[in-house]
Amino acid sequence: MKMNRWSNFLAVALTSAALAFPAAAMGPMPDAGHSGHRPIEVLLKCLSVVGLTDTQKADIKTFLESEKPIMEGLADKLKTDGAALKTALQANPADPCAVGGALLTVQADGKALKTEGGKVVAGVEALLTPEQKSKFEGCLAGMHHESAPESLESLLEE
Repeated sequence: MKMNRWSNFLAVALTSAALAFPAAAMGPMPDAGHSGHRPIEVLLKCLSVVGLTDTQKADIKTFLESEKPIMEGLADKLKTDGAALKTALQANPADPCAVGGALLTVQADGKALKTEGGKVVAGVEALLTPEQKSKFEGCLAGMHHESAPESLESLLEE
């Protein structure tokens, strides 16, 4: 009986942790599900206000095209693993080990996405002048602040 109570407590605790995990930790770019824009659209919008030269546009396009498969793969993995977490949470009764493992996987996916997103932003910034970089960073910060989700609820609702 005690083990069953412990299992139920753990399942509830892990569910609460999953729903409270800040998705904002996933990187410098906003979550597409909340802003109505994919991260690449946010990036391009911010680049549109910095006054790029034709050479910079070509260089940034080449760089972003090279990063696109990596970012899409990480985003797809996060979505798939988020669905697995949702399934684990909805099991009746929920298996605390399955929920915990799925949660850890989603957190690792978020960290990987944050790391890669930071590399993309740094790569783009390397192609900008200091003035352009300042404008770009300000735009990203503004977009991130406006659209940053409070939790993984949106991921789990899909």
